[in-house]
Amino acid sequence: MKSTQKLLLLLGVCFGVSSAHSTVHFEPREDRSSILFYAKTPPVESYPLLLVIQGAKCKSVSPHLDKWPLLESRGVGLLVVEKYGISKDIINCPEEYFRNNDVSQRIDDYLRVLSAARTLFPSWDGRLFLMGGSEGAHVAARLASVVFPQKVALISGGLGMTVADALPLAAEKKLRKEGASDALIQTELGKFAVKYNQILSNPTWEKFWGLTTTYKYWNSILFHHAWEDLTTFGGPILDIHGSEDTVSPVEASRKLGEFFRERQMSNLTRWELEGYNHDMVDPEGKDRMVDVIGKAVDWLLE
Repeated sequence: MKSTQKLLLLLGVCFGVSSAHSTVHFEPREDRSSILFYAKTPPVESYPLLLVIQGAKCKSVSPHLDKWPLLESRGVGLLVVEKYGISKDIINCPEEYFRNNDVSQRIDDYLRVLSAARTLFPSWDGRLFLMGGSEGAHVAARLASVVFPQKVALISGGLGMTVADALPLAAEKKLRKEGASDALIQTELGKFAVKYNQILSNPTWEKFWGLTTTYKYWNSILFHHAWEDLTTFGGPILDIHGSEDTVSPVEASRKLGEFFRERQMSNLTRWELEGYNHDMVDPEGKDRMVDVIGKAVDWLLE
């Protein structure tokens, strides 16, 4: 696998067409399908490239192009990649998405796109930054351990725990906040182990846990140790987490900090934002995501 990944970084064929909002590109996969991705580049002689990695939803990545003003003013190129079978025009998740989407597939797609980017963007100065949110933070960590970017920014990822450990913790916190009894909490938490066993014994794309999340996908992420990927990467890491995140518990982010401190590793910076939720909405209900991303980009460029 490693030799294949290195080859993909060195080789690549790509063609592109212009649209009103971005440059649209298609990169072939081995199965003859195409990876769809978008890029925006500043009108300068050379620039670094930021790859933004989206979360787990079955939606187009194209809304992330709205981050372009933040990057253009800082002289940074933007790259975003659609998941298998997804495009701007998709309304309902297609079967090809369910059949193919998992973390390994996403990593392979990013490797192919980055390989193509070497020749597609001649003014790219070679500096690569990764920014991943939620599930995208997990993907970013794995990708960083392979391509070794300059820096990585993680938002609402909680990479100090496996997803298998974080999900029941989030559920328990929610139930206790709602005043559930200890007996009810234990009953609900027991359901996670049952579901995990079902997923492990039959990691098929035809069964779902959640509206659009297949057993195949869950099997690719539930028990993975993302903190080991970050250790392999070894470069500067920014971990941003809201204290009131009910999706990915803040304890998972704090545990990541403990992991690095215990090993006397100084390459992790944590920003724990008091009162912010998973989507970077502050205690007054104001969406602060643009502000957070702007500050994260400044950190990347320091």
